[in-house]
Amino acid sequence: MINLIKTMIPPKMHHPLANYYRMISGWIPKELRYHRDYFTIINLHQLAESGKEMTVNALLSQRLALILKSALTYVPYYRETVKINPNDIHENIAFDVLMEFPYLSKETVMQQPNYFLDERYPRRDLLYATSGGSTGQGIGVWFDRRESQVETAFFDYEWGKFGYTPSKSRVVRFGTEARKREDEVPWNRDGNRLLISPYHLDERWLPQIYVQILEFRPDFFHAYPSCLEIVARFIQDQGLPPIQAKGLFLASEAFTEYQYMLFKKTFIAPIKAHYGLTERTNLAFMYEDDDKQSFFYRMDPIYGFSENLSDEYGNQEIVGTSYWNCVMPLIRYRTQDFGRIESDGTIRQLDGRSQEYLFTKNGAKIPGFSIKIDEFTWDYVKVYQVVQERRGTITIKIVPRPNFNEKVKERLLEKQTERWGGFFDISLEVVENIPRTPSGKHRLIVNNIVR
Repeated sequence: MINLIKTMIPPKMHHPLANYYRMISGWIPKELRYHRDYFTIINLHQLAESGKEMTVNALLSQRLALILKSALTYVPYYRETVKINPNDIHENIAFDVLMEFPYLSKETVMQQPNYFLDERYPRRDLLYATSGGSTGQGIGVWFDRRESQVETAFFDYEWGKFGYTPSKSRVVRFGTEARKREDEVPWNRDGNRLLISPYHLDERWLPQIYVQILEFRPDFFHAYPSCLEIVARFIQDQGLPPIQAKGLFLASEAFTEYQYMLFKKTFIAPIKAHYGLTERTNLAFMYEDDDKQSFFYRMDPIYGFSENLSDEYGNQEIVGTSYWNCVMPLIRYRTQDFGRIESDGTIRQLDGRSQEYLFTKNGAKIPGFSIKIDEFTWDYVKVYQVVQERRGTITIKIVPRPNFNEKVKERLLEKQTERWGGFFDISLEVVENIPRTPSGKHRLIVNNIVR
């Protein structure tokens, strides 16, 4: 019903009414605000947790059969290139049929995105999203409000385990919608959210931002890991009391072991990161090991079918097929992300994107996140970034702290050369800042070889 009303409102009124809608949405029953598939997602998770996997698997087989048949019938790319009769597909063989589909590359989708749209959906009714700020290779995807609400359901369910309620929980948000101009105050209240610009996390504003957070008394943080890292390091460096909350929700960037340990020192809150894509083919949530000293990811089997494709070096690329994307179905989509998926969906080492791999002197690829700054150096370095312009060579860009000096530079270079000198020629470059992407993300690895 809400979606029908939205289509009757002039576009120029959408933004002012959106703020008002957020204020009153908590009073409107979810049944009037969400598509029925939102509740299907919640119900499937509840069934899975209650041990009814057979029921869940049967429903997912139905969803997959529907996606495959629709794609072969109404999506030009599949109809023209995949020689499978949609009338032969039924739920009992859906997964076998899926294995007959060819792998789909990002480049193929980027070259002809309109060929992947289901012809039954008018373009004027669709939403559009792009990625690429953190990966170096962008892609645009189409979806509708139903699919947007389906996506929301997965997060509402997982985050709800910590007590999160979208309309009521008080959330500090670092992200795209929080961006401000340089001459503006970097925070503002938006209903039950405190929005903080990711471009203003510096010495000038951090003390005030810390005070604003304390006065806001947040239940949760929703942030890029690199943004929260800057706040956490400010808390640690200044010897300030840790901030207590019900949860830290981290998204859109790689989450490192260093950040994990830092957040445990500077926040009294459970941590929940996730792995996902704008293309919406795979979703995995982070879980802590029993010792609370390490973490891993586990694919959500209700979100889509996840598999691995091995490259020539034995690296395991993540491949995905969503059960819920009808507008622009991407089947056996190669994500350009790497991590070995175990039989239970666990990923112990999420190695990052192909653009975040580095080429050694002999042409082999290694995860860029293997290049780490040692604990000593963090006392002298604010931010670093690893850049590769040619095979076998990397430059580590450093934004120094005031106490950074040549001896520290020499030690940092010695440590990295000692560990990685057999693989790379390494140089250090001291810079004033490392700019964020337009969406406010911080790229830790920049591989300018991969395009």
